Amino acid sequence: DDGSTWTVGVTYDESDGMLPGDTRNADLTTMDVLDTCFPIDPVVTPHVRLFFAETSNNCGDCVQVAEVRFRAECLTAAPTATPAPSKAPTLTPAPTCIMELVPDADACSASSEYDSNYACENTLDGEYDADGGWQAKAMYNQWVAYDLKATHVVTGVCLVWDWYGSDMYGATSVRVDTSD
Repeated sequence: DDGSTWTVGVTYDESDGMLPGDTRNADLTTMDVLDTCFPIDPVVTPHVRLFFAETSNNCGDCVQVAEVRFRAECLTAAPTATPAPSKAPTLTPAPTCIMELVPDADACSASSEYDSNYACENTLDGEYDADGGWQAKAMYNQWVAYDLKATHVVTGVCLVWDWYGSDMYGATSVRVDTSD
């Protein structure tokens, strides 16, 4: 499959650590997108779709996302056996770590976009600029999908809503769908 058939995933909201979609509670211009990460149930997938069922009240008729990143487990070596003199081998566990996944700008698609100035590629440009990310053309059942170019164990989503002044233009929740 190439990201065209989706498995419905788990829905996350503010109680799970997602940034509130309706309140600008920090100076986002000085934050790193990794400061906005929230943990998800690990999923093994090469494709992730962020599905927004409903926007916050501030946006009115759309959902807007400024930046997106993912957290994933690093690829690690298998545990190794070290022979000990006259004893059974001692197992040394493989090291674990978490890495940031930044999909290629050409590796995203969206349910809709307000116009070409608000394409999904803008969620990967490293700029947390007000009124400069992806903007959907509708307020319900919108999504943005990313091709991670390889299978990863995704463990977190880093999501910055777009904003203007003190208003955030996010969603009330995000569902993390996958495709093989």
